[in-house]
Amino acid sequence: MSFAAVKDLVEALEPLSQQPLWPGFDPLTIPAVIYDGENTWLIRHPHPALPFTRCEDSEDIWRVPGLHESVRANTATSVDDVPTASLMLPSLAGRSPAEMAAMCIHEMFHVFQQERYPSWVGDVGAMFLYPLSDPALLTLRRLETEAWRRAETSLEADARCGWARTALRCRGARFTALPAACVAFERGTELSEGLAQYVEHRALGISRVQLPPDGYPTEQVRRRCYAIGAVMARLLDELVPGWAQAVDATAGLDELLDTALDRKEAAQEFTAAEHEHIAKRAQADDSASTQHREQLLRDLASEPGHRIILRGQTPLRAEGFDPSNCLQLDSATVLHTRYLHVASEHLELEVLGGKALTRAAGEHALFDGLAEVVCMGVPNLPVLAAGAKHLTWRGEGVSITGEANRLTLTTDGLVIDLP
Repeated sequence: MSFAAVKDLVEALEPLSQQPLWPGFDPLTIPAVIYDGENTWLIRHPHPALPFTRCEDSEDIWRVPGLHESVRANTATSVDDVPTASLMLPSLAGRSPAEMAAMCIHEMFHVFQQERYPSWVGDVGAMFLYPLSDPALLTLRRLETEAWRRAETSLEADARCGWARTALRCRGARFTALPAACVAFERGTELSEGLAQYVEHRALGISRVQLPPDGYPTEQVRRRCYAIGAVMARLLDELVPGWAQAVDATAGLDELLDTALDRKEAAQEFTAAEHEHIAKRAQADDSASTQHREQLLRDLASEPGHRIILRGQTPLRAEGFDPSNCLQLDSATVLHTRYLHVASEHLELEVLGGKALTRAAGEHALFDGLAEVVCMGVPNLPVLAAGAKHLTWRGEGVSITGEANRLTLTTDGLVIDLP
């Protein structure tokens, strides 16, 4: 990636933004901060400040070498207290300028949502409340996903409505068996991420959401919400033209769709053979997912490279993590494969682009505090003076700043004991 890629993205952004994407949403009024792998570029910011400096051949683009602290993911962030869309171009390698610009619009829509629809959020903490293994729930989820897929692809309007009714019926049975926080998480994520994907698709002229015929992998609860939310929004376009103009900011998309559907419309039915096939596949995938998590735990015990182990007498706080790149391995252990920010009163640790395991100190896998963090595959370790307790170190993929009770170099890494 390079400045040329950033310029191509910016040029592609304008024509995509001219389309009617969502009532009141104008991407060209929202600044963006973009990391290209070497430099960070700030676009259309109202008052850029140091360390950003103006790019010589553009009045609207500013630059700072390296990765700016405001950019950690493709998301909504803040630069100098101004809500800003952030984009990491290395994560979009292989996409065209138009596709990268549409992804930028996706993140700009999140900035817009935060101001216009602040209740459209999915509490990511609820991701860790789903049962790690439940074939019956996975069967219902697969049936629901297949019904949404058929509602999206059926040629006849009656069939689309009927399959949407079936999807809602499967969802109702599944939601009854889930904790309320999980239900709220799905509805909130469908509103936030599902509608952002819907807007991204509109920018690109994509007319159909591609749902996998065999459903989503067991652990992809959040990723599934992106697509299902976009499907429901497209169905609302058909059933209630102009629905977005007067959307109820407190209702889930499924609740809006349930109201929009003709209650006399008969649900479509899966055959007995289809039920059996989906149930068997869910059973097999649930078992395979359990075995995969168990194998990952075993494999991580012998991960090559150095380890940095952080542990405290009082629980550590998970200040930031990437919900799209983490996997819960058991009730207390989460594998982070891209980003993690952990802090205590005395020290902060950030992992960016590496692997780390967190082990819970309480009932929740992350948000009741952490007993231990293990960074794996660290290429190099800090050089420590005898008796050192203060550490300010930035290595490849890991940075640490703060005070420790004890810093201990071992044969395979560094152990940091905190008060």
